[in-house]
Amino acid sequence: MTHARTRLPLVGLLAVILILLLAPSLWAQSIPSYRSLAETVAKELGYPNRTSEDGAGQVTREVAARIYWTVGDHDFGLLRKKPGQTQYLGHGIDVLLHRPTGIVVDIVTASGTPASRTSWQVQNKATDPRYDESYFIVPPKPATTPPPDPDPEPDPDPPADTLTPRVTALEQRAAEQAAQVASQAAALAELMERLLALAQRVAILEHAGPGGELVCVEVEVETSRDSWLPHRHTITVPLCKPKEPPK
Repeated sequence: MTHARTRLPLVGLLAVILILLLAPSLWAQSIPSYRSLAETVAKELGYPNRTSEDGAGQVTREVAARIYWTVGDHDFGLLRKKPGQTQYLGHGIDVLLHRPTGIVVDIVTASGTPASRTSWQVQNKATDPRYDESYFIVPPKPATTPPPDPDPEPDPDPPADTLTPRVTALEQRAAEQAAQVASQAAALAELMERLLALAQRVAILEHAGPGGELVCVEVEVETSRDSWLPHRHTITVPLCKPKEPPK
């Protein structure tokens, strides 16, 4: 019985130790990655062409600002540094602090050297330090503006309107032909009226008296047609009759 009671506290202690060992890894898995954002900011700021530690600090400050203010993830900020420690404007030159876990993320490697590069290394080992709320610094607003997206390709020009000019030309041609037909129809109608008058004269001559003499009077007559092309004309028609013999 005594041996069993001794074993229980030992098992509990081992469980606590195991939790403490696994906790950093579990916390680290819940931390999102903003490595691509860090690479973008470094490229915008011309790093690592500037190999000074201040250059790394500027990148770190801007990455933190973008994550906190632009992305809206308030879990990330800057790591406060004490006087005498390597720092840039009071914060670490190459790390971010994840406030919920106290874990540090290294975002610039080999700071201040030509081999420096951006990274996203979560310091999740049990031996790595954990920082409380007092070490968290809210980053300032972004100092730079992300470059705008490239101008989208302009919409292709609409196809040329070739139908409207063709229709207009056809309508104009049809109007010209209609006017020409109307003119020809009017001339034809006038000719028909003259032919009718001539036919009347021939008929009168055929019915002339024995002497073959006629008495004719020129009379103006107004003619019209109500066909598909109405028209009206005034023509001169001879009105003739056989001459009466003398009494």
